[in-house]
Amino acid sequence: MAKSYYNRLTPGQMQGIITRPTAGLNEYNSPLEINDNYFSDCLDATPSHDEKFILYNTLSSDVLDTDFSGTGKVYEAIADKIPTDGSNTVFHDHLLLMVGEYAAVGADTYLDYLIDITITSGTKVSRAIDSYNFGKLGFHSMCLYFTEAKRYACYINSKVKKILYYDYTTVKTAVLPFYPKKIVSHANRVFALDIENKLWWCRSGDVTSWYGLEETDNYIVAEVDMANGTYTIAHQPDVPRVLTTTITSTSTADTLGTLTVVGTDVLGNAQTEVTTLTTGKMVWFKAFKTITSLTQAGHTIAAGADKIKVGVGAVGNGFVQADAGYATMEQERTLVNMGVLGNSLFIWSDVNTYELSGYSPETFSLVKRIVDIGCDRELAIANNTAYFIYADDVYEFDGNNYPRIISRSLTSNGAITNGILGGITPSYDSYFGLTTDKNYLYFYKNESFTSTLYNTAENEVIQLYYYMFDIKSRSWWRKSSFQSITTVATDYCAAIYVSQPNRTGVYSIFHFRQATNALTANAQWYVMQSTGENPIEKPYIVTKAFNTNPSEKSTLTNIIVQVESVVYPSTMTLNFYYSLTNDRDDFVLFHSESNRIFDGTVENININVGNTPISRAHHYRLKIEVTDFTAGNYCYFYNIERRFRTRGRSR
Repeated sequence: MAKSYYNRLTPGQMQGIITRPTAGLNEYNSPLEINDNYFSDCLDATPSHDEKFILYNTLSSDVLDTDFSGTGKVYEAIADKIPTDGSNTVFHDHLLLMVGEYAAVGADTYLDYLIDITITSGTKVSRAIDSYNFGKLGFHSMCLYFTEAKRYACYINSKVKKILYYDYTTVKTAVLPFYPKKIVSHANRVFALDIENKLWWCRSGDVTSWYGLEETDNYIVAEVDMANGTYTIAHQPDVPRVLTTTITSTSTADTLGTLTVVGTDVLGNAQTEVTTLTTGKMVWFKAFKTITSLTQAGHTIAAGADKIKVGVGAVGNGFVQADAGYATMEQERTLVNMGVLGNSLFIWSDVNTYELSGYSPETFSLVKRIVDIGCDRELAIANNTAYFIYADDVYEFDGNNYPRIISRSLTSNGAITNGILGGITPSYDSYFGLTTDKNYLYFYKNESFTSTLYNTAENEVIQLYYYMFDIKSRSWWRKSSFQSITTVATDYCAAIYVSQPNRTGVYSIFHFRQATNALTANAQWYVMQSTGENPIEKPYIVTKAFNTNPSEKSTLTNIIVQVESVVYPSTMTLNFYYSLTNDRDDFVLFHSESNRIFDGTVENININVGNTPISRAHHYRLKIEVTDFTAGNYCYFYNIERRFRTRGRSR
């Protein structure tokens, strides 16, 4: 029988094992099981050129905007890049926020403001939208929609049959024939999912025109006594519509006469329609975009004036816009999300995936693409690839191949089948978000309700961390997010990450509610240029629980780390801890390189393990922490080497 490698070593001979942990974080498997090239924990570590990783201190102070006035919480946001004039040579980034008062769970007052922040100049415009009656509860969604003449930021809330659209000057709304859950721009239209199982789209180039808008009998003229002359117009048509009249007799029917409507047609041209009135409900023939006047003539009272009201007819059934429409996915309980990949719109239910191809209602084709893989709510798209959450896993989908899990390893016959070893194990609930830029996928907890957010001793809000998936190196990392210094205890925190228009990073929006006032008086929100500021903990990495060398065959004598300081000459402190457990926070400091001077070359730090408990431990975890950075500095780690001395045995 062949001898093992250890049996070929002479007692006292040295052996070294080098770990190059650039593959990222593996929280899915037990630390005893994962590959040496993965961390069992880390904070603020980032891979670099597939040969080293970086530990850095997140010290960002780029607060773009703050609000301490109690205007409440940011419920939805989107970023856009718009030209400053007609030359299309200078552009400014804009961040649009939908803000409402924070209310206790179950309460539903209205959103108050649409806030438009111009990033370059730092200017902020607040536009009151409380009169539009958009609720705070329910699903929120925003999209950018561009026509030949205008560019819009659109917003919907699943509690209201309306869509809000903003052209950076004016806020307007249009009525919808359904309760919307999600909107996206595609094929020169806005597509919307309703709260059930239908996909809707507006008329090409016109966000105000939707198929199947319901009729409203008293929208134009509220019910009044009939009389010759001009009626008061209560509302203009929300979209070009045919008119309706409803006449109710009070006793003996009057001589009704005629009603003349003057206004404009769908194209804005002058238009007039004259109709002989009849008792009951009438649907007229011409669609009006605007109404200038409604004038009755030839009316005679018989016995008490009859009642009249003028409304708008339903949209659809051949009226006004033929290319707006909807499609039903009959077998689905609910549709959850959608996004554009390539030239197709993909729709996710809670259990299946659909594809809508084509560029017009005549060419649209809806097919079920993936069975038994849906979306639990969150979706993000980067580089023509969708990332979504389903059944406690994060999936990646390019629109062609079968979706694959990226949050954990998948093996078949002992081989990795999904291109990734490792992943994360988040505790999934309804408070997680996904966002992408062109380099990273951000998986973050977007709400936290707990009194432990506040650290009384330090007067600070405990930050929410996030996971980052490096799309190129296909590795997971754990990062710091925002931290706020405050003198009042805080028991609620919310976060929204928004991809920047050039997709080179994200804007971070954080909201805190101070516990002394459950609603708005001490509500605060911040808008950040990046994802973090002033982390509470120092950056660190934690290795797996090493057990490559059984303790009965070798003794750990040295740990050697190969490091480089990016800024030089400079100083940093490196602290080394050990733990003999698999997953507890029971690390013990056993060596510190305090204020070590770095000269810009790659250096080896050789640590003599000596008589520490890990020298003959069957398994242990190693934690390396870096602190006391010079301003703007960070530290490269190339590898971690463990050296062992083999031991002889008596016969």
